[in-house]
Amino acid sequence: SEDQKNYYLSRVASGEFRGCFALTEPGAGSDAAAIVTSAVLKGDEYILNGEKCFISGGSVADFAIIFAKTDPQAGSRGMSAFIVPTDSPGFSVGRLDKKMGVHGVPTAQLLMQDCHIPADNLIGKENEGFKTAMLTLNAMRAVVGARGLGIAEGATQYAVEYTRNRRAFGQRLCDLQAIQFMIADMAMSIEAARLLVYQAGWMIDQGQYTREYAGILSMAKCFATEMAVKVVSDALQLMGAYGYMQDCPIERMYRDARQLLIVEGTSQIQRIDISRAVINRDIDYHCY
Repeated sequence: SEDQKNYYLSRVASGEFRGCFALTEPGAGSDAAAIVTSAVLKGDEYILNGEKCFISGGSVADFAIIFAKTDPQAGSRGMSAFIVPTDSPGFSVGRLDKKMGVHGVPTAQLLMQDCHIPADNLIGKENEGFKTAMLTLNAMRAVVGARGLGIAEGATQYAVEYTRNRRAFGQRLCDLQAIQFMIADMAMSIEAARLLVYQAGWMIDQGQYTREYAGILSMAKCFATEMAVKVVSDALQLMGAYGYMQDCPIERMYRDARQLLIVEGTSQIQRIDISRAVINRDIDYHCY
C-alpha cells in the first residue's frame, strides 16, 4: 500500500532500515507453494507460526517480508505476504548458517511462534501472496545474473594480469596459445552474458517481469550464473596453485560464484521456465 511504501521504503532508501525476503522453508525451496508457515487473522492482528531458512540478511534485518498460508488447503492460492518487523512479539532469529561462500552476507533461520503483527501489515490482498513472490523472483533474476557477470569479469581481469607477469617456458604465460584460447573463451562468455543481463535489466525497467516474460529473464539468470562458475574456474586454472590459495581473491570468487546457481531459483527451475515459455510461445525471437 502507499502507507507501507512511505513508511518502509523511505527508511530503506535512507539506510535506516534493512529488510529481508523470507520465502524458503526446510521443506519448501524450489517448490514454494509447499510452505507450511501459517497466518491466522484474529481481530485486528495476524498470528504467524512457522520457520524460514537460508534467509539472506535475516539476522540483521529490521523487517522481513514473510510468506505464509492463510488458506492451507488452497496450495499456492492460499498464500499471503506480510511485513513482519523483527521486534514483533514471537519473532526470533534461530541459527546462523555457516556457508561455503558469500561470507559478506549472513543467512539465518527465522522463527515465528505465535508472532503477532497488525492486520495492516498484509501486503496486497489475502491469498494473493504467491503472485507477489513470483514477481519478486522474476525481477531479481537480472540482479543475480549481474552478480555472476561481475564475479566473472573480476576473476578474468585478475587472472589475465597474472598471465601477463608470470613467465614459463621462456615467455609470458599470456603468449602461450593454450592460455590465449582460454582467455578468448572467457571473454566471449562474459560478453554474451552481459547482453542477456542488460536486456533483462531493461525489460524489468519497462515493467516486463510478469509471467509471459519469465523465459527471457530466466535465460539471463541461468546463463550468466553458469558462465560465472565456468569462467572463475578457468581463471583459477590460469593461476594454478596460487589461485587455489585462500589469500588469492580467485579462491573466494570461486566459492561465491557457486551459490548463484541456487539462489533466486536453481538452474533447473530456470530451464523449466525457459522451456515452458518456448512451448507456450511466450518468447518471440523476432521481438528481441
